[in-house]
Amino acid sequence: MDNYDFDIDEIQDYLEGLCTRHKEIRHSSAKRSFARFQSNDHVNEIKKAASKICVIVGDIANNRVGHKDDLMVSRQITIRIAVYAELKGDATREKARAMQTAERITMDMITRMEKQQDDDLENDVYGPMHFLRPEEFSWEPIEDQPWLLNHYGYDVSIPFRHYTPAYDATKWDD
Repeated sequence: MDNYDFDIDEIQDYLEGLCTRHKEIRHSSAKRSFARFQSNDHVNEIKKAASKICVIVGDIANNRVGHKDDLMVSRQITIRIAVYAELKGDATREKARAMQTAERITMDMITRMEKQQDDDLENDVYGPMHFLRPEEFSWEPIEDQPWLLNHYGYDVSIPFRHYTPAYDATKWDD
């Protein structure tokens, strides 16, 4: 049934593509607004260029789900969507504006991923969004705000559920 291997690089390529095409983020080679998992160099490039909106792949969590015969695994990729707040004048208002913008972009990303999943399922494609679990999305404010360079926003958990490979006896010496 499943011939798709979960590939974190493919997921990150997909997310980076979203950041390139989103009209507010506009990630490009000239303006880094996206950083991959465990890429301090990317975050440092964002700091140098002071990107107003950035998306960072922050963490990946995995766990088995269901009965062992189900051969299912759940993965959550956490991305941070953060918006720069110009703290001149009414700082409270600017922080609220940044949070609203970050939440709007979070919704944009979620609905785009859901659309991609619908397209994949309709066309029987095993792409990066095939095993997305949209009903399990969650997001919460970044814990230690401001973050980066007066950025405010959300840590968004992107949930996937897919099959684990079956036991392969050829990989073991008995």
